[in-house]
Amino acid sequence: MINNNPKRIFNFPVLIIISAVPIFGLAIWFIADPVRAARLDRYILYHVDELLRYAYIKMSLYNHWIFLNPYAKLGYVLINSLFLHILFLGISSLRIVNSIFSLGVLFSIYKITQKIKFSESGSSLALLLTLTFPVYFLTSISALVEIMFCFVLIYAVYLLYCKRYFLSSLMAALLPVIRQEGVVFLLIWLLVLPKKLKIRFGLFIPLPFLIWSMLNKILLGHPFFYTFFCNLPDQAPPNSVAPLSQFSHLVGVLGIHPIFISCCLGLVVSYRKIKYRYLFIPFISYLAIILAANILHLIDAKAFSREIRFLIPLIPFMAIYGASVFECLFADRKTIKKYLLLFSVAILPFITIYQIGQLQKDPTVIGDSLNPEEEILIKEIGCWLNAYMEANKVTNIYIPGDLVPDKIIRRLWIYLRGNITYYAIIGLMESYKPKGHQPLDMATYVIVPPEKGMRGIFITKRQYDKTENTLSEVDYVSLRTEASLPLFIYLIQKSGNYR
Repeated sequence: MINNNPKRIFNFPVLIIISAVPIFGLAIWFIADPVRAARLDRYILYHVDELLRYAYIKMSLYNHWIFLNPYAKLGYVLINSLFLHILFLGISSLRIVNSIFSLGVLFSIYKITQKIKFSESGSSLALLLTLTFPVYFLTSISALVEIMFCFVLIYAVYLLYCKRYFLSSLMAALLPVIRQEGVVFLLIWLLVLPKKLKIRFGLFIPLPFLIWSMLNKILLGHPFFYTFFCNLPDQAPPNSVAPLSQFSHLVGVLGIHPIFISCCLGLVVSYRKIKYRYLFIPFISYLAIILAANILHLIDAKAFSREIRFLIPLIPFMAIYGASVFECLFADRKTIKKYLLLFSVAILPFITIYQIGQLQKDPTVIGDSLNPEEEILIKEIGCWLNAYMEANKVTNIYIPGDLVPDKIIRRLWIYLRGNITYYAIIGLMESYKPKGHQPLDMATYVIVPPEKGMRGIFITKRQYDKTENTLSEVDYVSLRTEASLPLFIYLIQKSGNYR
């Protein structure tokens, strides 16, 4: 008997996923140049977290202590260092990794919507809501860790729907070695697993995190739970907080996207449906983590958090719930579904473009930006410094702790080699309480006082002043000054005259 309705190889959800490939590729090529990247975004791209992670991945090719780094986390470093070793495209290599994980998120969303019996139009809408959310799109072409965490989480949920409980538990076990809040999901998975498997799988789920934490304690001397949350600064960095006016603007900009209102409606219409159980528990749990963290942030910093990248793990769940409203209202109206889907395809990208543009008007983003001439000058300085350090066999860089996230200094990391050890000079910080100003090895987060014969580069934005975060008993020789930036670069050395 001839089948008059053969199964299509590519349906619309698959076409959406495939279309993301050239979009991500073109965007990653475009933002490879910091000057061009500023035309698209300055909120996430070339932010301190992205450039710091890139520096860590470069360092990991030479310094294996990075695999125990409590900030970068083992899972992120392992995958990205492997990819950077294979594909020599600089920070673009890390962005390609993120785009691959982003495609994995989209594929997982599609497979989950199939499991809970969404129509093709409903699955497509869930993918569009995810892909067009501005924070998700920008993070997908960044070097940040949230997309990797998001993929592991949503794929673990998909494996639950497939009743592949061992593999799902294995994925959940990786979450704490990617981001610190993954520890909470170890408990969540014990809740969602079938009763007969709770004890059996509950014994191995914490193992990756426990082993990694024990290695940190044994080899680096960190407290056991330091790898869960390493508190470097006593106060939140200025570029991570926002007053009420900025926070309200941020909420207003992001709130324009229909994913929020549709998600709220979706929770209402689906909260009693058992097929959403594996989605509801992780979603509500992570939402509670975000709310609790922001409340603590508000109490501690007396300001709101502006780290919108933390929303990323919520987006797939919100998109599926948002599409569930579409499925519920138009369950038997396929024609209306198709027209509304086409309308979404036409409208959502313009909403995304508008939102990205509005994010650039944030005062902190504006203050953290550089003009093209400054970007070009920093590149020239970075290339000069890299050549100088290589010729003179200098591998240590010292930076005042409060200037580590600085918009000028952090951009120098892009152009420097990976075999460099960075030190943040800190004072009486709560986590360390060193005597005087001491260098913190940013690879191991351990205080390493300068020894006799030590040589290094000291980079600052202030002309040398012993009252600032500088090292004592060290000779300073000026190498280069760019007062217009401002930027001051010194060669430092501890001679035998100092004890």
